[in-house]
Amino acid sequence: QCYNCQRSGHLARDCRSSRRCKICAGPHHHKECPTPREPQCANCGSRHVSTYAGCIRKQAAHAAKKNELFYGKPVPRKAPAPNLDVIKASDRMTTQNE
Repeated sequence: QCYNCQRSGHLARDCRSSRRCKICAGPHHHKECPTPREPQCANCGSRHVSTYAGCIRKQAAHAAKKNELFYGKPVPRKAPAPNLDVIKASDRMTTQNE
């Protein structure tokens, strides 16, 4: 989880988003939070801090990353080129049967 914008998928050193408080999701650092007793998640909007392990969005992002690490990213594959020998043989068989 990024400690700058509170989103998953990157680290604070690579973050290009604006800062968001992990407590109230406001545009400030959590140490300067004016409402520390009224949390609001920056990811799902629920009444908990953004670092809460039970957050639905955080769990979904974690599951997606785990799935990607286990299975890997899907690789786009091209269809194999047609085997011309099989096509020619099939054509010869069709003309012989007629």
